[in-house]
This record gives sequence, C-alpha cells and structure tokens, in this order.
Amino acid sequence: LSDDLIAKITDYLKKSFESEQEFYKQTHANLRKELDQIQNLISRLVDAHLDGKIDGDIYEQKLNEYKSRQLEITSLMGAHVASQESRSRSKLSLI
Repeated sequence: LSDDLIAKITDYLKKSFESEQEFYKQTHANLRKELDQIQNLISRLVDAHLDGKIDGDIYEQKLNEYKSRQLEITSLMGAHVASQESRSRSKLSLI
C-alpha cells in the first residue's frame, strides 16, 4: 500500500471513530436524561401517595412500571458502555 493510501485509510478510521464517539455521548446523554425523568416521576408518585392523592393499588402499579423502565434504561446504559469500549479498543488497535 502506498503512503498516501495508508494516510487516507487512517484518516477515515479516525473520523469514523470520532463520529462514533459523538453518537455514543449523545445516546448516553439521552438515556441519562430519561433515567432522571423516571426518578422524578417516582419522587412525584411517592409524594402523591403520601399526600393521599392516589391509593395503594395505583401507587404500586405505577411504581412497578417506573422501576421496570428504570432497570431497562440502566441495563441499556451498561450494554451500551460495554459495546462502546469493545469497539473503541478494536478501532484503536487498527489505528
């Protein structure tokens, strides 16, 4: 391979890596935002229950729903981080 071709390939891989990093950051930020929103909903739900605005059945139903989504998001974030770290190591070894 010529030096020019090697330089073009290296440049392409670096740009691809940077683009993927930006996508990762944005996706992680979106998941973090949703996780914060769920926590806010849980907090408001607890307050509504303590204030007597909702009964125990509705409280339990909604709490389980929110907690389930919270676990899904946490799992997605963990899988996303692991996947990103794996891809980053692979790409860095190529560069």
